[in-house]
Amino acid sequence: MPAILLPCQVEVGAFETLRQFASGNSPDSRVTLVFHFRDLERMGFVDPGTGDVLLRVNDRLVAIRDLAGALVQAVRTPPGLYATEVQPASFGLGLSRNLLLVTFEERELGVRGAA
Repeated sequence: MPAILLPCQVEVGAFETLRQFASGNSPDSRVTLVFHFRDLERMGFVDPGTGDVLLRVNDRLVAIRDLAGALVQAVRTPPGLYATEVQPASFGLGLSRNLLLVTFEERELGVRGAA
């Protein structure tokens, strides 16, 4: 599946984690991105019938880009960063969902040839 581009906010401290992760030094391989439901709905990532977000656990984070589309930070794979938690985080004044938090974490590499 091709990569998709979605506007989001990178949580404070996460950019430094991404930078270290890309260089092979990942003491904390956890990054949280904050998406606005309005953007997700506009771009077709919320099912209009059910209201379910189409971002899922195990989706892979490929890169962080700026608003112009220029690469800010690529994510090395393997090991890669994969969504481990996808959940609404805030409700607006009209009790509609505002924000979606998606947490990405490093996936453990499997052992090959274990007997």
